[in-house]
Amino acid sequence: MALIVRADGTTEPLRAKTATRAKLTLKQLQEAVGGYIEIVAHEKGLLVCNEEGLLRKLPQNKRFPMFVGDVVICSRTEIEV
Repeated sequence: MALIVRADGTTEPLRAKTATRAKLTLKQLQEAVGGYIEIVAHEKGLLVCNEEGLLRKLPQNKRFPMFVGDVVICSRTEIEV
């Protein structure tokens, strides 16, 4: 299950919006991180972050200090390509 890790360290699940669409869409991922996305491979799966996070001066993510702003953790099978 995909998980949003907020910059403050709190988490919440992220699910596809409809039962007919089982995968997360680009729009959902953009809404979750607050803008254009960047996808980074990580040992925990794929990390989806805000591509302009540094330019926007988003706060450092407490659980993933190498990222700023909110981050989505998911597997390759959970996103629509």
